[in-house]
Amino acid sequence: LIKFIEVMVVSCVFNTSNWEQCWRVNEWMTPYVKDFQEFQAKPPYSEEEKKWREYHTGVQAADDGLNP
Repeated sequence: LIKFIEVMVVSCVFNTSNWEQCWRVNEWMTPYVKDFQEFQAKPPYSEEEKKWREYHTGVQAADDGLNP
């Protein structure tokens, strides 16, 4: 987070073409924080992994039923 803030400050202070975007922090920071919180709560691809495990377990159960 500190590195992110450092990059944003340097790019905003030393690159005047970015000033219009930099002063509107409320427009881009809020979604960033929300995404970061969601990322921390649910790791990437966790839903896909859950569905794959459910499918794989179901396939194994079906195979076990065919081969007693």
